[in-house]
Amino acid sequence: MLIKSGCKINLGLKISDKREDGYHNLETVFYPLSMPFDEIHLEKTKETGMKLSCNIPGIDPENNTLTKAYDLYNQYHALDFGLDIRLIKGVPHGAGLGGGSANGAELLKYLQKETGNALPFQTLLEIAAKIGADVPFFLYDTPCKGEGIGEKLTPISLDLTAYSLLLILPDIHISTAWAFKKLAERKKILTSKKEQANKSRSKRLGADFLVNDFETIVFEEYGKLEKTKEILLQQKAVFASLSGTGSALFAFFEEKKHEEQAVSTLLRQDFFHAWKCIRRP
Repeated sequence: MLIKSGCKINLGLKISDKREDGYHNLETVFYPLSMPFDEIHLEKTKETGMKLSCNIPGIDPENNTLTKAYDLYNQYHALDFGLDIRLIKGVPHGAGLGGGSANGAELLKYLQKETGNALPFQTLLEIAAKIGADVPFFLYDTPCKGEGIGEKLTPISLDLTAYSLLLILPDIHISTAWAFKKLAERKKILTSKKEQANKSRSKRLGADFLVNDFETIVFEEYGKLEKTKEILLQQKAVFASLSGTGSALFAFFEEKKHEEQAVSTLLRQDFFHAWKCIRRP
């Protein structure tokens, strides 16, 4: 069986205070994307337990969102079958797109189906939160306002299909732990004049807080990302931003021709040739 596991972008990411559990309270809007996606190839086995292999290095076969999803679900409802999973990654690590979180949620959905919806949805949300902060969102798979550490979700009406969406995946991996550490060192978050102008444009998308607090520290470390965002805005993007704490950049355009002009301009930058560019059909 094949499951295509999508991803998300964060429309804004505001960080407030640090919690006693070490996490930070935040405010964001999660917006689901069907592309890029991971492929989860599943085979049921007679013996319980789960085996995982992946097409790329760096994923611990014993400790990841898929194994956590299986083990936690099994604790709440005993499973009488095992799984042999082959994961083909299409969502890059460290991009801020939540590929791993989506994987965990998709497996929970699969287990629910195979057990005849053995668990109430609220229990499924509790399991998802134990897997990772973004996992509950992927159970909804609809635009949601996220609060707390991202687990407090409120589905919202937000249709951005009228806009052309450009997603840029740089060959840059950004660690979430590094991003939060750098942000904590600043003690105070400052929003630049450029970002205020970007925020003003973003009101056309129906939100008034579309600022990512991590952009300042990320752009200081990776100037190519800042330059890319500037080009996107120069080419009449309605809004452009990093997604989450990662390196992925996204931009919304009112006209396809402006998106095409943006890509054409970026292709003239030497570094851009090594980056992946995805356009929403």
